[in-house]
Formats: sequence, structure tokens, C-alpha cells
Amino acid sequence: GTKQWITNGGHAGSFITFARTEEGTTDARGVSCFLVPGDAAGLSVGRVEEKMGLNSSNTVDMVYDAVEVDASQLLGERSKGFRIAMQTLDGGRITIAAQALGIAQAAFDLAAKYATERSSFGKPIGAHQGV
Repeated sequence: GTKQWITNGGHAGSFITFARTEEGTTDARGVSCFLVPGDAAGLSVGRVEEKMGLNSSNTVDMVYDAVEVDASQLLGERSKGFRIAMQTLDGGRITIAAQALGIAQAAFDLAAKYATERSSFGKPIGAHQGV
């Protein structure tokens, strides 16, 4: 299968991968977590996202074509991968919020500076009522 939106996927030496290990399950149950080496047979980089920003890290699709793992690559307990995923995401949520806030602050600062530098009708655009 294909995993989408993998940050730094084109550069990683290994991948934490969540995969269904129990047949007949369709929800969070039956998902396990594995550490897959970046050079595993059948693992390749797919589509590279073209982003408007945050280009210091690439975002790609990772293609898993019959990639095999063994029990030594299992992280945590079998079929408990969803819990690991949620705990990992919880730690990252505050970081993503801080990143978004920083980007918004930088955009605001640039817009405020531009409003003092750009003039129209004989005065800075920031002096106009609607700006």
C-alpha cells in the first residue's frame, strides 16, 4: 500500500509504520506498529508534494510493495499500534499549534510593515480606515 504525507520520507533512514495485522478488523483494533528500515526491499518514495511553504522538510508518499517485517521489528504489543499512534500524535499537536502561530505572527508582522511602507492617495495604506 501507500502511506501519504510522510514528513522527510525521502531522507529517513527508518520508518515507524502502522499496519493492520489482524484479519477481519476494520477499526483501530488489529493495527500494529513496526520499525521498517529505509532500505527495506519493496519500500520506495512515491509522489513528492509541491508545497507553498515549510519546504525545509519534504513531504512524500511512501510506497510499500510487499514489504516484509519480522517480529523483531514490532514496536510495543501486537494489535496495540493505534494507542502508540495516538500517544505520538498527542505530543506533536502542541508543536504544530506553535508552528502555526509562528507562521501567522510572521505573516501579520510582514503585512503590518508593508502597510507602513506602501502609500496610496498620499499616505501609507495603513492610515486608511479599511486597513
